[in-house]
Amino acid sequence: MANVLIISPPVNSPVMAVSRLTATALYRVLKRQGHTVRRIRGPFVERGVIEWWLKLTKRDEKLLCYFGHGLPSEMIGNEEYQKVPGFTPVLDIRNTSYLENCVVYSCSCWTGADLGLSAEESAIAYMGFNRPVFVFFNKEDHDYMNDWINMFTVFPILVANGTSVRDSYAAFRRKCNDYISYYNSVALDLNGDIGEQLKEGGKIPNADYFLSRTINNRDGAMLFGDWDYEME
Repeated sequence: MANVLIISPPVNSPVMAVSRLTATALYRVLKRQGHTVRRIRGPFVERGVIEWWLKLTKRDEKLLCYFGHGLPSEMIGNEEYQKVPGFTPVLDIRNTSYLENCVVYSCSCWTGADLGLSAEESAIAYMGFNRPVFVFFNKEDHDYMNDWINMFTVFPILVANGTSVRDSYAAFRRKCNDYISYYNSVALDLNGDIGEQLKEGGKIPNADYFLSRTINNRDGAMLFGDWDYEME
């Protein structure tokens, strides 16, 4: 069974509310499967707390999952403290050495850029995104948020259960492709008679928007480190 840490900063925006729901969904699945799962949430998401846990588990194989805001070189953590003098992000290119024996999953904008490259030197593997990650909110025509949660929990669930990092990454991309195909099949033809299409049924007004955003999220996924690693 895997040793997992899920980091979920304070909920201070609709985007962070979806991130927290996704982190909670992942927690429940992994706990139900029998894994050892710890959560650091809200105001407790601080650099010192995260470094303490990583020191404590230095010799242990583990999976670290972050659900929050990011920049190319850092996982921000509590963004409300960014303007406070002396603020430090929970993880940046200066403390990636703490990621020894760790597979990292960063569900966050931009952290698959410089931070991913830096983490590769210490972490076993690292998955992040090299562009903005678009979060999905529900519309009256479809439960897009549930689609998003399904896409963004597949990688850590598979890794925790012994699937190779390579295959888990591929599964994330396949899941995105499944939704891309679905959204494409139900999207309105904007060059046609929209009223007639809606009258006939089977079409979703917002599917074209979420189609493009899913393509963006899929194509922004970056993987560093040992692609063939499997957690025991």
